[in-house]
Amino acid sequence: MLSQCSSFICLRITNPDDQAYVRGLVPEAEGDLTDILTSLGRGEALVLGEAAPLPTRVQIYKPDPEPQSNDVDYFTSWREGPDDLDVEGIVNFWRTQTRK
Repeated sequence: MLSQCSSFICLRITNPDDQAYVRGLVPEAEGDLTDILTSLGRGEALVLGEAAPLPTRVQIYKPDPEPQSNDVDYFTSWREGPDDLDVEGIVNFWRTQTRK
């Protein structure tokens, strides 16, 4: 969403192609600021674009209280899979191009 508003929050970036992209977003006068992209610490970011009058290095703190959510354990879910999955039926639908 921020990129649609011409604003970016850039965390540590080590890929040279990605660094070049971000460097292209910054006015030439502030181009040296992008040199810090590889040395940003945990929680640090470079904010630039319409939301910031000048490219700015910021510290982003963890929320307090932290959200009560967890990431899905994809590896376990993919290994075990659902019990009621009808693979033969799905393959048949693909081959015949029909729906339930």
